[in-house]
Amino acid sequence: RVHQVLRILKEKGMDRSNLELRYLASRQQARFLMARSIHPGTGRIAYADTYTMKDGAVYSQYARYDRMRSLSVPVPEGVPGSAVESLIEYRTSAHDPRYPFAGRMIFRTEVPRQKVRLSVRVPAGTRLILQELRLPVTLKKTQEKTAGKDGGTDLYTWEDRKVMPYYDAPRDPPLVRYAPSVRFVVNSGWDRIVASLSGEVE
Repeated sequence: RVHQVLRILKEKGMDRSNLELRYLASRQQARFLMARSIHPGTGRIAYADTYTMKDGAVYSQYARYDRMRSLSVPVPEGVPGSAVESLIEYRTSAHDPRYPFAGRMIFRTEVPRQKVRLSVRVPAGTRLILQELRLPVTLKKTQEKTAGKDGGTDLYTWEDRKVMPYYDAPRDPPLVRYAPSVRFVVNSGWDRIVASLSGEVE
């Protein structure tokens, strides 16, 4: 699940109230559990309606890439000063070693943030390959183990506060090339991919 809260500071940022998520339709299910705005003056809460959501192909002009889908929803009353909050759920419906559980978080963008947190929970003992790039000293990392009937889980958390934005410069390279980020993937080496496909090849 991904929980996000952002504040619209200026009219230029009003497009931030148009939320979008992407997923692979062949192996994932994704949905907005909640999307709402909170008015800065009155505190009025306005929820997005399900009938305004649009689900379509990201690369509709390329039939071979129709698996990549986009689910978007406009959040009403997203005015300067208001907060926009959303809760997204992803579910993997089928295991495919060619598309292992993986993700990435960029901790600094063109938008100022009070708090940025990434939490990854996996079954205990699962080998999680991490790549931590250009992390600031202010960012805190923790690892916790929890017990349970199913063997427990391992929880990895990265958190930073009062993150200043980058200035929007058209000639700058993409953020992924210089911003602090964390990448994670469950171990899925080439040998596992070959083993999973050997039956189909034969």
